[in-house]
Amino acid sequence: MKLQPNHGLVLQREAGLVAIMTISKMKILYGPPGTGKTWRAAREAVKIVDPAVSETDVMERHAELVMSGAIIWVTFHPSYTYEDFVEGFRPEATEDGILYRPRSGPFRIACDNVTRSAPVGQLFFVGQDIKSSSGNEYEVVAASLDSVLLRNKKGKGAGLQTPVSLGLVSKLNELGFKPGDLSISGSDHEDKKAIAEKIGYDKQTLFGMTGPLRAVWEVVSQATPPKIDPRKVVLVIDEINRADLSRVFGELITLLEQDKRLGAPEERRVLLPYSQTLFGVPQELSIIGTMNTSDKSLSTMDAALRRRFEFEEVRPDPARCAFPYAGLDLRAILTGINRTIAVTATRERQIGHVSFELSRLEAVRDERAYPKTTDGELKAVATIIRSSIAPLLLDLFKGDWKKADFVLGRNFTQGKGGLFEEVNNEMIYSRAGDELDLVDMGEFFYPAWWDPDSSEWDAEKFSVLLSMSAS
Repeated sequence: MKLQPNHGLVLQREAGLVAIMTISKMKILYGPPGTGKTWRAAREAVKIVDPAVSETDVMERHAELVMSGAIIWVTFHPSYTYEDFVEGFRPEATEDGILYRPRSGPFRIACDNVTRSAPVGQLFFVGQDIKSSSGNEYEVVAASLDSVLLRNKKGKGAGLQTPVSLGLVSKLNELGFKPGDLSISGSDHEDKKAIAEKIGYDKQTLFGMTGPLRAVWEVVSQATPPKIDPRKVVLVIDEINRADLSRVFGELITLLEQDKRLGAPEERRVLLPYSQTLFGVPQELSIIGTMNTSDKSLSTMDAALRRRFEFEEVRPDPARCAFPYAGLDLRAILTGINRTIAVTATRERQIGHVSFELSRLEAVRDERAYPKTTDGELKAVATIIRSSIAPLLLDLFKGDWKKADFVLGRNFTQGKGGLFEEVNNEMIYSRAGDELDLVDMGEFFYPAWWDPDSSEWDAEKFSVLLSMSAS
């Protein structure tokens, strides 16, 4: 029996038996802009980690899972690299100058988080008092997964605030050091230097904040470590097709396959080039990507990576449009616009429903201080079309305003009178100081009668013409 890579099951032979294991998801959500792909990705990530979460609590749960490291977000862009994604050398200022050390990127962090206990950052909260065995007292001013900011409450330097790296604390624990190891007199420079070199930090960083570091270190050391079991982790890659994926993933393309992951029948590990450590991808890591089909970088999607992902199209959903709104059937209008785009151009460049969702329309109406009337709602629709939809159509049709006008409902049986009007390339003079410059008006312009902030605004005409796009 041969299973496809994304069906959720994998066969593994154990002691002559065939065991079935649940595996991770490898999915890419693709579709035109404004269809809610990122919104869907966040919800799917939560459902993978916590399937029992209710729909009303999903976004609150999402925030908790991001803070715990169970969901990690990253956005790709054309200059994104392997060193950003997996690991690479990064500069660090020390007393000996700038040193370059290997630092993990979001992919390796996500893999590490599968078997990592709750981040030490969760042991601290704002306003918490910390008293170390040396007698120093501090208050937590700010806390994150990476660092803690402490304020000295008494004694020398009272009121001073010192940031403490939780990564440094974790490393000290892993190497077997104890908080008391920092109790070295100021004259023992060689001992300080030896400890600093073993840990990989410069002496000034390590011993220059002995008090706050020791206080945080003691909290971490005294906490009862939870049992470390493999947990589900989701890496969400927004705009996954905007980077050069073959360069970003590098040799990890093979490790993404379910039968090559840790614990699988054909487990594979690779030697990472910067840290020189053996590395494998755990079974529990899921990856969800989003892909904008109107993006010109679609060709950069590596064929080898395509085979490792399940693809799900996220199409415009007219049912999510506001209805009724401004006396218009925005569901029918969006359907008509997208049907025309699919026929005259490509279905991959359709308009997303987000533009006509009630929350978006009302946000525009409130921002522009339009009244909560039919006329005010029409002005909100006109604002979105002028500022968002019309420019997308002109880009799609390479500046052909007649095609864009046709998509938006121009009635050609009446000749002129669409949402765009033609100008005969007239040249007008524009005064700049004492000089006159010729300005080309172009081939079209947006008439003032559907400018919601113009005195020539004609709500009835705009409503009638836009409604034609639904037919």
